[in-house]
Amino acid sequence: MLIEYSGIVEVMKHPQCQSYDANGQNWHIFDFDPTVTTLRQRALPAGKDFPEEKRLSEKMKPGYSGRKRGDVQFRRAALQHHGSGGWIQMQNAPGNGQPRKEAKAATQGILHCCTLLEHPPQRALIRCDGEFAGVPYLSIFIDANIAFVTRCRQISLWKEDELLQKLKIAEWKMVADAGTGPQRMAADLGWTWLKASANTLHEDGTPFEPVLVRIVVSRIRNNGEAQRGFVEDGWQYELFSTSLQAQEWPAEAVITSYFERTAQENRFFQEDRELKLDRIFSYHLVGQEFVSQIGLMVWNMRIAEGFSLHPLRPERPVQKPYQPQIVSFSQTETQTETQTETQTETQTETQTETQTETQTETQTETQTETQTEASISQEVLDASQVEVFQNPNASGVADIAVNKEDKSENKNEPPTNSALQRESEVVQKASLKGRISQKYFALKSGLNHLDWSHWLKKNPGWQWSSSQGSLVCLASKNLYLTSVSLERTSGKYRLFFRGSSSMCRGCTKRSKCFRNPRSKTARQISFYDSTESALKLKSLLYELRTLRKKSPLLRCQLQTLQRVANKEENKESSSDSCLFLPVNSTPCLYEPHSPLFLPAAARRAFSSIFLNASVYISLDIPPPKSPQPILLAKSVADRQQKRMTWIQHQQRYDLEKKTQIYITFEGAKPLADLLGNLTKANIFINTG
Repeated sequence: MLIEYSGIVEVMKHPQCQSYDANGQNWHIFDFDPTVTTLRQRALPAGKDFPEEKRLSEKMKPGYSGRKRGDVQFRRAALQHHGSGGWIQMQNAPGNGQPRKEAKAATQGILHCCTLLEHPPQRALIRCDGEFAGVPYLSIFIDANIAFVTRCRQISLWKEDELLQKLKIAEWKMVADAGTGPQRMAADLGWTWLKASANTLHEDGTPFEPVLVRIVVSRIRNNGEAQRGFVEDGWQYELFSTSLQAQEWPAEAVITSYFERTAQENRFFQEDRELKLDRIFSYHLVGQEFVSQIGLMVWNMRIAEGFSLHPLRPERPVQKPYQPQIVSFSQTETQTETQTETQTETQTETQTETQTETQTETQTETQTETQTEASISQEVLDASQVEVFQNPNASGVADIAVNKEDKSENKNEPPTNSALQRESEVVQKASLKGRISQKYFALKSGLNHLDWSHWLKKNPGWQWSSSQGSLVCLASKNLYLTSVSLERTSGKYRLFFRGSSSMCRGCTKRSKCFRNPRSKTARQISFYDSTESALKLKSLLYELRTLRKKSPLLRCQLQTLQRVANKEENKESSSDSCLFLPVNSTPCLYEPHSPLFLPAAARRAFSSIFLNASVYISLDIPPPKSPQPILLAKSVADRQQKRMTWIQHQQRYDLEKKTQIYITFEGAKPLADLLGNLTKANIFINTG
């Protein structure tokens, strides 16, 4: 109904409604974004004198409403063609909806649209937000052979050392913008395999296969907290997943295309303003969906009719040669130093004193920690050596270990403000690493001093590993401390230990470990402790988690610390454990081009022909053969007031036979041209 009967297909076929990649090939881009409508439920008075309470919104369900306020809600998943602005597919669902079914329905809508357009699905692109960045949704797009762009939500990638190193040596390119905010840069990290969690399964219970995606990263200047992604060294990084090839869609074009989907938010507002579809027409989802379908079909018809009033030549846009604006590493460092010097110019002396005191205290703390944990400090957290990245040479960028005690070759040359800033960052990172190691070993030591022989009496076969700092179950798997909570009724602290879900899946001893062997959750065990040691463990666990959130790089180093402490360091070569595969380095020919068609202008052109127009409708109804007596029923069913079928309802309100309907339009000549094909249906058009 939205595509075939509205005439939007002819608009979508026009070259100005399509996008073009760096090789000059045409693409159809679709935006998919569900929205939520909330309803607030007032209190229903109840009592013997009141009728049975019943809510009109009983078909709705609670769910996550975001910034909207409401008790129940329903979700509308809409698919829109980016170039023409036409709606392709829409469906409603109660509560939080069914994202997997919505993604499959959107995929089917795209495939059906490609069939009507006679366009290959390989050059159809769907753009989604981070909700559809999981492996189940990406698998749906890949199985349909449809390209995708979405925000990457694999937080585990942020913890990889290889990713952080690639951010330092990446080739950054400027992203075209409107000049209203911070300048955004983009770079390619490569292709990587994304794996689904152990709890994410198909409907038949089978696990998902890993999917191969291309990771593109963008960055902007941000010295505060990141609303998206993470902040490292004054840059806010955001990761994006796509299946587009680099020789067709370079990194900066991928970022530009993703943020172009924000135009759909404007069209949501235009749709509500022009068609009032934000109203509740029916408290039954089927009825609400039917009215929305009618409204969106009218939207498509307005675009199609406006397009026919002002036909465009079938000429494709002219693409410019591809000339990316590459940002060199030295330019980035110069910009960083300039901004840092500008921000700290008025506080140089104060910062210098603070940095000196911090450096002195840090060195003292680090030396003490080094003496306490000599073996660990020598391999991982040597306070005298930290990793920094220097400026690139002719062959690229290399990360090396720099001794903080090394002095400059020119002893008489005073350090600059930027050098002092980098020195402060190095000291602060070394201090954080030392504090993390201190808290980690303090937590491990505190757990080792607990009375495990008493606690494990009721769990025969379980053991405590002092070297691992964990509980060992019947299958020789490790369970670590995850939380410590206070039971207010007993006044005791409860220590929770938990393993990973993948650890328990397929275990041969589930029947001895779980009350319900069919449970898919991870094994969890808890103990009560009334001593002060539980409170100290709670405090150490909280402090350790707080420090780990400071930086993704520190989280990586903490994982390395744990592997070294447990003597499980991976000895494989870096080539065998490579995280990212390189992208195709074939140079691009043209700059990717976006559609130039204006859907709002087409709708306005269609609406303008109805200005100062009038519609007159008259009926010529013949008199009834014999009037029905008011004291007699038409039938026994009518006398019993039985429920009528849809056909009986239609017959009840049908007009008398031989009724003539006359519709007269008064308006300008474009209105007559638009309705000219309706003259054969006894419709009179007055253009005088």
